[in-house]
Amino acid sequence: MGLLQYINLHYFSKKSLNVGLLRLAQKYLSNDSSFTCESFILDTPFFQFHNFSSEIELFKTALFVPHNNQYTILFSHNFDNVTIQKSVSTFDFWNGMLPAASWISFSGSSLASLSQFFSESDREEIHTVHAKWICIGSKKCIFLVCTSHNHNVLDFTSLDDVIPALLTDITPTVNNYMPDTSLQNDSFNDIISQIHDGLRVFTKAQCFDLANDFIMESDILTKSEKKYILFELFCRLKFATVKPNICFLSNNHTLKLIIFSHEEIDSDMYQVYLQQNMEDFFSTETLSNFTIISKGVFTTTTDIESYVLSGE
Repeated sequence: MGLLQYINLHYFSKKSLNVGLLRLAQKYLSNDSSFTCESFILDTPFFQFHNFSSEIELFKTALFVPHNNQYTILFSHNFDNVTIQKSVSTFDFWNGMLPAASWISFSGSSLASLSQFFSESDREEIHTVHAKWICIGSKKCIFLVCTSHNHNVLDFTSLDDVIPALLTDITPTVNNYMPDTSLQNDSFNDIISQIHDGLRVFTKAQCFDLANDFIMESDILTKSEKKYILFELFCRLKFATVKPNICFLSNNHTLKLIIFSHEEIDSDMYQVYLQQNMEDFFSTETLSNFTIISKGVFTTTTDIESYVLSGE
């Protein structure tokens, strides 16, 4: 059973986007404390964003958060990992695209200006993009909602009514958003450069794969949910990986880690370290399924490059 099916079974049967929004608004505005849904994979607030979007049947959503004069996606729903990796954008770009505080819509020819942010598959599925400035704490963020070709109507009034409740839940995470890199995979040339930098300081590189079979082979999660969770995992690991160490997501969905050192690293101890860095974002049950697999200790650039290319 997927998250959307779980919500349908336990809360209400939705007939349309507007009905879903109105019902959610009624529950929030009436302070119905029973309106909660336990997360299967992600702890709050990442699950809450995903759940919020599912409950009111928003097709694709994202929250762009500023850091170091750039915007990147911190929260997303139903976008694939390629789109999220392409989300890095500038203040100037969004200031030009969103001159007003109200919702602004892009469709047809005007949608082309945003196409750079979407993967090919996401572009094909999106009919209209709606965007609006949202203030969260001290940060001026961008809330993005995309509609599909089959359902391209959005009730902005009802959506504005329920967004504040979501913002209350995610504000602490937004305020603490301090990525040390962009959310994009490093290019192959950048990775090779980092390998050279690492071997100039350290004598060896220990390479690890993070097993994610429990995500990719799950019968409970939908395809989009698997992509969402996998990329959230990638983001958390990338933030926890200090250069010259390297973290990247290979084309076969394997998370790869390269850790430079003078001594061999205890994989069990390193797994504990990673779990501690992710415990605020994932449930205890999920963390217990993360398994670090040592792929070898290498001392030459050629051997490390071979590891990088495995699974590409």
